[in-house]
Amino acid sequence: MFTEKMNRQNQQITDYEYEISLLRKQIEGLETEHEKDTKKIQELEELLAKCREVPCRLYTHLYFTNL
Repeated sequence: MFTEKMNRQNQQITDYEYEISLLRKQIEGLETEHEKDTKKIQELEELLAKCREVPCRLYTHLYFTNL
């Protein structure tokens, strides 16, 4: 009876360790995805900043050409 209980507990520990390893792999994948998303957001923010500069440059150009 005691050994049966120990075997069940050992099996349960093994199952938990397997679940933990799966979760760690999933976390690694999510972290990688997050890094890619962060880089893409940064690229898009840089492009947006350039787009925002266009009206300012355009207004400046129009202002000085019409003086």
